[in-house]
Amino acid sequence: MQGQRISPRGKITFSVHGQEPVRFFNLCRMGGLILMDVCEKEGCYFCALYLKDFRKIRPLCRKAHVRIHICKKEGVPFLVRAMQARMVFFVGVVLAAFTLWVCYQFIWDIRIEGNSYYSSQTLLRRMREQNVYCGKRKADIDAKALAAALREACPQLSWVSVEKEGTVLNVSVKEALIEEEEIPEAEEEASSLYADKEGLVLSVVTRAGIPKVQAGDYIYPGDLLVDGEIPILDDGGSVVGYQYCQADADIILASAYSYYDELKMDYRKKIYTGKTFKGLWFRLGEKNMTLHERDREPQTEWETDFFQWRLSDVFLLPVSHGLIWEKKYDYVNARYSDTQAKMILNAHFSDFFEHLDKKVMQITSNNVKIQMTGQSAVAFGTIEAEEKTGMSMPAQKSGEIIERNTQAE
Repeated sequence: MQGQRISPRGKITFSVHGQEPVRFFNLCRMGGLILMDVCEKEGCYFCALYLKDFRKIRPLCRKAHVRIHICKKEGVPFLVRAMQARMVFFVGVVLAAFTLWVCYQFIWDIRIEGNSYYSSQTLLRRMREQNVYCGKRKADIDAKALAAALREACPQLSWVSVEKEGTVLNVSVKEALIEEEEIPEAEEEASSLYADKEGLVLSVVTRAGIPKVQAGDYIYPGDLLVDGEIPILDDGGSVVGYQYCQADADIILASAYSYYDELKMDYRKKIYTGKTFKGLWFRLGEKNMTLHERDREPQTEWETDFFQWRLSDVFLLPVSHGLIWEKKYDYVNARYSDTQAKMILNAHFSDFFEHLDKKVMQITSNNVKIQMTGQSAVAFGTIEAEEKTGMSMPAQKSGEIIERNTQAE
């Protein structure tokens, strides 16, 4: 079965009603009009004319006293007329498709993964130095050259992969283990250990040097703990010189930490009035545009939401929009209840205790308590702990090795 062919001249199918349809057909033949597809159905005649001929039949209809009813329009002229009514839609579709195609030619997001030694901002700066950034044309980015440049600029990167996916530039890195540079052995510098904390010495285990304190001694910051200067004695017990070393020892100290935290019971509470102002902002590339922009009023908070337009996870567009919320608030006088005050002081103390527990060897006792004084709540007391002490400082040299050579007569 052959498909219908669209007439380039335009064709109109119509029905003829009236007293003398045959006379109408004769007038059309005498006027040179070519009737097509003439047929009769249920006492009614149907026929078709080209658009150019159809425009000439009005006077013929008056002479034959007939009326016509258009049944069907087909052909290129009618198709063009229908498309003209929807031209804005078709133009919009074409422009939208062209805009998406243009956007697809650029990079609008850079994703970095696998980095820990180098921050993402550092790697982005290195890429910027290679003229690679958001908004760069994809065809101008050489992935292999960029990976090589990053490895050269960042020595700790052992492997770099750069891949263009949609409008996203994926950068995957692996970092080499940081190895300490081998430092040539130099002559040991004499050093001694001094106290950096106050407390009671619990134990002393000396590996190098001469201990100056023992278990049970109470020390203060700056006291000498282990001396790196070792005297050399002769047979008579006299000092003939000194030998120097780097003092090394494990000195365990029982120390006490004072804690004090005061919370005023009366305070000013922030109450939101419920009045919010909603604004919009748009970003196209690097340019921002804000709607309903206004100066910030006193006692207001602004919150901004950020949304980047995308067709898929890897097809991002250079357009973003956000919602700006302006919330107003007032201050009112309020007072903590005893339970609330204790919860706040306990939270402060928990942070302090956790930080201290990481710094010392172990905490032996906790004597901090909370006292309510009417106008304030106070947490105070001491925390006893065991920890190591001893900071290395250059040894104070009081002499040098004496060497004497004697000659036999």
